[in-house]
Amino acid sequence: MVYQIGICDDEISTCSELEKILIDYFKIAGLDVQINTWYCAKDFIRDVPKKIKVDLLFLDIEMPDKNGIQIGEYIRNDINNYAMHIIYVS
Repeated sequence: MVYQIGICDDEISTCSELEKILIDYFKIAGLDVQINTWYCAKDFIRDVPKKIKVDLLFLDIEMPDKNGIQIGEYIRNDINNYAMHIIYVS
């Protein structure tokens, strides 16, 4: 099984740091992981769920185009995805 992790945050440094932590963790755990990163809500909405499936999403609360709460509502209400786990980061 390959875990599909998403990171949606407008801060590039935050995304890079979180991605490194996740890669290190999964390597130590001996698990396969695929990490996708989006730097704006628009790109996330373009890709999910049409192109990319995400099991766990690290989602920034404050972003310039749409905030994390709006993206969470999109995930739950617009695409009816209740399986994706969301961790809000700020």
